[in-house]
Amino acid sequence: AVNPNLQRSEALKILSAQASRDPAFRARFMREASLSASLDHPNIVTVHNRGETPGGDLWIAMQYVQGSDAHSESVNGHMSLTRAVHIISEVAKALDYLHARGLVHRDVKPANILLSVGDRRIMLGDFGVTRALDDSNSVTSAGNVTATIAYAAPEVLSGAPVDGRADVYALGCTLFRMVAGQPPFGSGNSLPAIINAHLSAPPPRISQFASVPESMDAVIAKAMAKNPADRYQSAGEFALAAQQILADPAQHRQTVTQPVPTVTPQSAPAPHLVQTTAPSVITDTGRTMIKHKRIAAIAGAVVLVIASTVVGVVIWPRHHDGTNPRNTSVPGAANVKPGESLAAQPNTI
Repeated sequence: AVNPNLQRSEALKILSAQASRDPAFRARFMREASLSASLDHPNIVTVHNRGETPGGDLWIAMQYVQGSDAHSESVNGHMSLTRAVHIISEVAKALDYLHARGLVHRDVKPANILLSVGDRRIMLGDFGVTRALDDSNSVTSAGNVTATIAYAAPEVLSGAPVDGRADVYALGCTLFRMVAGQPPFGSGNSLPAIINAHLSAPPPRISQFASVPESMDAVIAKAMAKNPADRYQSAGEFALAAQQILADPAQHRQTVTQPVPTVTPQSAPAPHLVQTTAPSVITDTGRTMIKHKRIAAIAGAVVLVIASTVVGVVIWPRHHDGTNPRNTSVPGAANVKPGESLAAQPNTI
């Protein structure tokens, strides 16, 4: 929308009427919108203003980022590991900034990561469920979870105390989704099955879903550990571990397709290639074979001349006996009719 006072484009969100009329939600929204508006970081979408419509619907106006988001960029296929690690590294800066100020985002996922054209700016947005660390737990009295289930940490789903390590868990799920093309515990499973997997199932191996180094499995597993104490203790630590795998050629080599080397006489053969004859031997052998072929050709020509002479004598004998040469046949050979070539008869010789 266009800001009527400043004539600039802004992202405008209007909450549902049901949420806007819930007194508890209204109070929490006003507080959290004020907290978000106080944030100032290059990797965080700026909140400009908040308020409500004449009809009582709450709204929030934020910085408009022209481009796309991480979910849209990866929804039609797998995102490259290099690009995905770059994205989560930028988001990790925003999360560490939040956590240092006692805030938890609580809804880290690809759809909330905005990407400007060419990934020049990567920004974390949608702070609608951001909460201070001293706030109550994530489950309301009605049992509702204020998080996206596919990326929710076990403590968020169980109602245990939540801190910044819940965002680290969600960031691990986000990296998995962007690279593998699906959330860690699948998108086709039922809601109870996904929740149960977050609570008790081990993290899946990302190397089974995408062409990445197997060492990335351990990085994802640590980020998604069930116990927060077993995870990376900051988003930046998680991002650094992922960056180190990319920086290590030994770890990243298996994702690169190596061309088959060309073997020349001046270079040694590759280990998987077998060269049984030296180039000079091959050359001499070739010359010898050519010489033998020439001799065979000459001998064949001589035999052909002799054979033709014999056949001519047998088939076309003298006619002093008065026989008709057109009806002459050779015992054991096919008859040759007028106008036919001897070569056309398969059993002539």
